[in-house]
Amino acid sequence: MSVEANKVVLLRAVENFNDPARRAQYFQLYADDAVVHGYPGVGPGLDSLRKFYHALWSAFPDLRVRIDNVIGEHEKLAFCSWIQGTHRGDFLGIAATGRTVTSAGVSLLRFSGGRCIERWTQADLLGALLQVRAIRSPKIVALISRSPER
Repeated sequence: MSVEANKVVLLRAVENFNDPARRAQYFQLYADDAVVHGYPGVGPGLDSLRKFYHALWSAFPDLRVRIDNVIGEHEKLAFCSWIQGTHRGDFLGIAATGRTVTSAGVSLLRFSGGRCIERWTQADLLGALLQVRAIRSPKIVALISRSPER
């Protein structure tokens, strides 16, 4: 498929991600044997991805993603992303805090046949942990609290 066709697949997946009623359709982005890198505890395959995202959505039920700067070449797409949601459930063993979390990331997806077969993501997990106060550093917490991205 073309870069433009893969972008359409990605943008449709983001729409599904952001709509709790259509989240199950988000997984149409991935091949059954997709491999992801950079997701804590996620092994290869769609079942592992489903478990990860269901846990994430359970912890942040209003979670939304925004992607910017999508660029592509051949079978690959790269983009910057922002996620934002309210910490309403257990997240990596951290009880709900009710705090809003905003985190940035960068991803590279490799497609085959219109589905993502491999994904590399680098996300600001440290920033998210600081925002839910799982890690406490008064200077860093104050800095993040004033972040213009919020």
